[in-house]
Amino acid sequence: MIAHHLLVLRHLARHAPTAPAEAVVTEIQLEVLKATKEKYLSNEPTVHEAMTAVAKLGGHIKFNGEPGWQVLGRGWQRLLEYEHAFTLGMQAQRLTRRCDQS
Repeated sequence: MIAHHLLVLRHLARHAPTAPAEAVVTEIQLEVLKATKEKYLSNEPTVHEAMTAVAKLGGHIKFNGEPGWQVLGRGWQRLLEYEHAFTLGMQAQRLTRRCDQS
């Protein structure tokens, strides 16, 4: 499933680079990318910008051309880990608010 998602990510980044980033990442993943790699994303991020941000999470070096599968895979894994941590943090924050209101 992850390999398929990476294929879609790279294909759209090459053939529809200006499509909205939401075509390849979820809303939460986009928030994580904005928080971690904000200088690579515009106000309305594109698919290509999302792929570049994911690749940077995986250690991609700008001057090495387009990112390869290993870099994208590492970046995607890190994005999933950050997304999980972000979600847990949001849940903890909601729980704290409920406890404070009681």
